[in-house]
Amino acid sequence: MKKDIAFQKLIVNPENYRFDPVENQQEAIDLMLEEKGDEIFNLAEHILKYGLDKAKDSRVLEIKKDLFLILDGNRRATAIKCLHDPGLIKKTGLRSKFLNILKENNNPPSFINTFVYKDEASAAEWIKLDHTGKNNGVGQDPWEPASKDRFDYKFSGKISPAMQIVNLFRQETKKPVDTKNLKLSTVNRILSNPESRS
Repeated sequence: MKKDIAFQKLIVNPENYRFDPVENQQEAIDLMLEEKGDEIFNLAEHILKYGLDKAKDSRVLEIKKDLFLILDGNRRATAIKCLHDPGLIKKTGLRSKFLNILKENNNPPSFINTFVYKDEASAAEWIKLDHTGKNNGVGQDPWEPASKDRFDYKFSGKISPAMQIVNLFRQETKKPVDTKNLKLSTVNRILSNPESRS
């Protein structure tokens, strides 16, 4: 069942699969910030700017009336909880970063879009597919570098040096280039060297 739930009613999972289990939500938040503090900050900043992705629900389990354990979406919930209460953050530098972005936009979302499962096993297959790669075509298929470049170019006008060379080669030779087999990240690394560029 889909449901928008107030962040206070969501518990950051002490048994988050990213880490060894801890005792309670506060320890789970502490560990998340210790291990992924900069990422959580970047996520919080993105959430303040764009909101939450309504096409991507956090997966939760109702453990008692109006209290939900997060099965998947712990980073999002941690970011939102820290935006509402930067006092949760023990590292002063990270806390200061949160306080600074809240000066610009002090309106973090209070509700998180979720899908409530009847039990953890019902969510397990979908969580696995989201986090364990292609799984023979059943799971998420990450973009190769050329796909990412095409997307970035369409929506931001940015194009990597390697794709600039590929496009120039196509234009000058009128020949196709197999970007799936071309190691674009290697070409970009070579082009980051000043001697290669000259």
